[in-house]
Amino acid sequence: MAATFLPYEGMASGYALVAAVSGGQDSCAMAAALCRWAARRDVRVHIAHLDHCLRGAESRGDALHVARLAANLGVPCTIAARDVGSASRRLHRGTQEAARGIRMRFLREVADRAGARAVAIGHTRDDQIETILHHLLRGSGLAGLRGLAPWGDGLVRPLLAVSRADTAAYCEALGLEYRVDATNAGSAYERNRIRNHLLPLLRSEHNAGVDGALLRLSELARVDDEALTRWAQAALDACRATHDGDGVALNARSLADLPEGVRLRVLRLAAHAAGDPLTDVTLEHVRRVEALARGAASGRGGAVTWPRTEWRCEAARGIVVARLPRPACSVPPVAYEASIPGSIACSGLGVVADFSLCGERGGDGLFLPMAALKPPIVIRNRRPGDRLRLCGVGNRKLQDILVDRKIPRSHRDRLPVVCDSHGPLAVPGIAADERVLQDAPDGIWLRIRFTPSA
Repeated sequence: MAATFLPYEGMASGYALVAAVSGGQDSCAMAAALCRWAARRDVRVHIAHLDHCLRGAESRGDALHVARLAANLGVPCTIAARDVGSASRRLHRGTQEAARGIRMRFLREVADRAGARAVAIGHTRDDQIETILHHLLRGSGLAGLRGLAPWGDGLVRPLLAVSRADTAAYCEALGLEYRVDATNAGSAYERNRIRNHLLPLLRSEHNAGVDGALLRLSELARVDDEALTRWAQAALDACRATHDGDGVALNARSLADLPEGVRLRVLRLAAHAAGDPLTDVTLEHVRRVEALARGAASGRGGAVTWPRTEWRCEAARGIVVARLPRPACSVPPVAYEASIPGSIACSGLGVVADFSLCGERGGDGLFLPMAALKPPIVIRNRRPGDRLRLCGVGNRKLQDILVDRKIPRSHRDRLPVVCDSHGPLAVPGIAADERVLQDAPDGIWLRIRFTPSA
């Protein structure tokens, strides 16, 4: 099985890889194979396990098993626990969705601390088949039908060509013990229903080779998706129009001349170029902008709002413009990078910020756990799209938080917003993101004190 890691040698050489290990058959097999592979190369392995606190003593048993596995393999291990059930209720999200987000944040934090270039996930060929079918049932486009990517966004999945039967045989050959999650046999989650009911039905009564058919569909979707994406990117460049404001402007007639499939992709790419992450954007949203563009080509104006992007039609110029909403700003955008320890005059905000490191939290000022921060630390005023994840509330726009706190409109653009490379951390005295409201595991705190500038 170690041969499955060969494509990742160039990426991992001289670095660390974090292996996400649940304690189950597939991830234990991956961890063992990864360690055998890394022992002959300049690669360091670090195992990570997150207890989701969903199955009581069984969850704690999984964590102990992973700790023993790491010790037997002779590699370091980070184990943590997060109350996913409480987070799911607090954020009004499904348990699986909440668990996925919490788990990925944990894995990326471990990777950052370990100096790892990527996180290895133990998804197998069977997981790929289930994912493709899941996306098909949801009415996904080509991007979804591609299924799980072998690598990308800091993740690698070296077992995508390996079946669960293969990982079982590998564990048996090595005498490798693993845990069995009893909830996988149930039907509470859609993935389980696909695995335990739908796929067996398709194999027995419709197509014994349905696994291979779905994998071929995935490969065809990948080829077409990559080609259409390249075509759409070139078309976006050709359709761009000049305009005086911010955002991305497109020539409506050039857009109308494109094939429909390319045109829809160009609209999504334009919104993404304007700063939209494209989460929660549906086909219906894109169709509405397509209709707006047709109106612009024939001299009609109008506007369309997406979850994060505003589209407007400038009929006189025959263009449509995508931009993120911008609040009225009483002061220009300003940003000041912290010097730790040190002091910086944030003249545009009317304050001086003093930064120091301390071993305990106490006294005046804003205290942030250094282990949770992703430098550089920057003090700036608010920006369109700023959000904070509030404990017990969930992800909220900073604009809405300021309105709820009854902060006068005239004061909002002079409030210091403390940020790191992942985004806003806190608005001192008003709100803080939940990721900086935790204890400092290493006992090191960043203390920030603000005083009015002279």
